[in-house]
Amino acid sequence: MRSAKSFFNGAIARSDLRRYWPVLFLYVGLWLLFLPIPVWNRAAERNPALVNLTELCADTYATAVVLALIFGGIMATAVFSYLMQTRSVGAMHALPQRRGTLFWTHFLTGWAMLAAGNLLVLAVTALTALLGGLALTPALLTWFVVATLLDLIFLALGTLCAMVTGWLLAVPVLYAAVNCLAVALTWLGQQLAELLLDGFTMPDVQPVITRWLTPVYQLICDLGQSGPKYSPFLTGKLPENYIQNADCASGLTPQGWRTLLIFTAVALVLTVLSRLLYGRRKSELSGDAAAFSWMRPVFRLGVGLVGGLPLGMLLYVLVSVGRSGDFSPARLCVCMAVMGIVCYLAAAMLVGKTLRVLPKRLPGAAVTALVLVLLCVVLRADVFGYADRTPQAEDVARARVYCLDTSFTLEDPQSLETLVKAQAELAENRAADANYRRTFEVHYVLKDGTSMARCYRLAMTEPVKAALEQVARLEEVQTYVMFNGNVPPSGWQPTGGDLWLKNTIETRELTAEEAQALYDAAWRDIRAENVLPVDGDYAWLGVEITLFRDGDRYTISSTKSSYKELTQALLDLGIPAEDIGEINID
Repeated sequence: MRSAKSFFNGAIARSDLRRYWPVLFLYVGLWLLFLPIPVWNRAAERNPALVNLTELCADTYATAVVLALIFGGIMATAVFSYLMQTRSVGAMHALPQRRGTLFWTHFLTGWAMLAAGNLLVLAVTALTALLGGLALTPALLTWFVVATLLDLIFLALGTLCAMVTGWLLAVPVLYAAVNCLAVALTWLGQQLAELLLDGFTMPDVQPVITRWLTPVYQLICDLGQSGPKYSPFLTGKLPENYIQNADCASGLTPQGWRTLLIFTAVALVLTVLSRLLYGRRKSELSGDAAAFSWMRPVFRLGVGLVGGLPLGMLLYVLVSVGRSGDFSPARLCVCMAVMGIVCYLAAAMLVGKTLRVLPKRLPGAAVTALVLVLLCVVLRADVFGYADRTPQAEDVARARVYCLDTSFTLEDPQSLETLVKAQAELAENRAADANYRRTFEVHYVLKDGTSMARCYRLAMTEPVKAALEQVARLEEVQTYVMFNGNVPPSGWQPTGGDLWLKNTIETRELTAEEAQALYDAAWRDIRAENVLPVDGDYAWLGVEITLFRDGDRYTISSTKSSYKELTQALLDLGIPAEDIGEINID
């Protein structure tokens, strides 16, 4: 037998391989479906010279993250499953091997099995590409490095979960919880803030810290180049210096490499931490929910808080069914406190393996309830001045506004500066009564990639009306609403168009002169600031106008308008007043 001071034990490694080879078999089988087979099919479908192997490899990075998440957790659970049973852990620790040897042997064997699977897939893919007439690229080697490092990242996280618990079934539960905890807490906090915090509304993107504390989310975004950072819908345009994975010789962008290496460094730290925990882990605690005594109060308090949030809000909804009146913060606080106490005591019973937790655990339950109630009070009182906070205009990239029964997007710096000033006025003069249904909602996308959102209930007082007029009179707003967000370029002139009468469901073709007359009338309404009146002096427009030139098409189809010039132009074309809609001409 090897020396007890050996870093790695081959016999134990071979035992793991004999026991857990089905995991490797399934892992390789799935990868064969996701990479070599698509490569073969693509080469067979078209000219091999037109097939980009780099693009095919880059398209699998999101899949690599998901497979690493699944099989990293499975492998960690498998190789350290002996720690969950008293007999098996006693037998393993009776061997003349140090715990460091046992830890590194199991960990490295699990990672080596996944890495060997990646190497096999790499060889099969390369052979498939050569048989299909495809030229090999460095991206194939990059895929192997990415997949192997992703396996290391999630294997390290799964190993840490296996070190802190003594229940086999608790490992995958804890592993899943760790991977989604940040997103879950963010969502729960946002739901609670919508109930209690005046001015709060859901932002368009997750906070940066939430994304980085959720490895799956951040890795898919940066490796798969998806998510808010790469979404023109949220950012208005792709980020500067944007490079696709397929455009890089290595098959992965610098941003992707940066994110991957950061999480790899974190994985190495977690691996060392797991090794330290293994050295202090008591064998006799196998079978306990918490493998360390200091974890028990953390577990009880964590379950009490995390469970009390959603269950408290759910209880509030149940006890409020059929009740008339406004939202009751006091009732919500009581429901949160009750469910926090229940969850805390349930966790205490689970950890202590007994139903007799009273009165010993009452102080901890009281602390849990107090924390939840304080959270509600802090949000309701807006201690940190959330509702009145506005961004710096120079930090805003674009903003989406919902008000006056329509929505529009602003990107011009002067328009954004006006919007920020108007938001400050509206925040100061917002209505305290929840019965006011007129709202002003704005979603900012900042230049650093973060977002900020606010929503205020409004009573149409003079200060509120003045603030709304500052925004509504902006030419960018007037043109956006008039042309449904697709504004024609300067100097554009239509060569024809269509006029659809909603009342009679008829379509009339427009000559170039008629289309130009309607187009000019629309711009006269914009310059007269008729498009979005704040006073609510609307008319119903019963037509849809489509103007075109070559391949460009622009539409005017607002259901509410005060388009006085456009309405008169339609009458001049002989369109019956009853087909245009409600007339609103001075």
